[in-house]
Amino acid sequence: WAAFKEMRNSVSGYRDVFPLLHALASREIRNRHWLQVMKATGASFQLEATVLKLAHILDANLVQHRVAIEEIVAAAKCELDLESAIRTIEEEWNEQQLVFKKFKSRGLVTLDKSNTQHLLELLEDANAEIAVMLTSKYIKPLRDEAASWAVKLNEIGEVLEEWMTVEELWENLEEVFSAEGTAKELPQEFSRFMHADHAYMKMMK
Repeated sequence: WAAFKEMRNSVSGYRDVFPLLHALASREIRNRHWLQVMKATGASFQLEATVLKLAHILDANLVQHRVAIEEIVAAAKCELDLESAIRTIEEEWNEQQLVFKKFKSRGLVTLDKSNTQHLLELLEDANAEIAVMLTSKYIKPLRDEAASWAVKLNEIGEVLEEWMTVEELWENLEEVFSAEGTAKELPQEFSRFMHADHAYMKMMK
């Protein structure tokens, strides 16, 4: 009977600890989470795959710290969701390309306005998503990366908007100074525009 009770207690103990072990073996668990497990349990073990053994984890008395372990696992899942969202934004914006269109006989020197406007709308959505991420209580390990993308996206938006403003001004001036007789009527202004026009075309090509 004593042997039966001992076996029953052992089986019961494993039954309680296996769900925790399964949760800690999930893909969202990183080294930082194992460090949190050590802190919660007061245990200490090496994290290298060639050193870490199941016995080391079992010795940590996970069941006694079930609530803390479950909180660590839940946080890890939320962090993985945030990381996945950042990776999606990263992939999307690393692959984005500007589309140009022809301007008169000058070649592909102006932005396609509809495409650029679409990019600005995508930027607005991405910025809003990043802003929401930064308010999450689970963002701490990813805060620097998310904040970095917020800065990048803002800079891209500012550059595109300034680019469109300059481009529109150039198009309007080009229309004026390409008109017949303008060079004679406004020689100084025409000369200044030609310098600016040359610089613009050089940059765009």
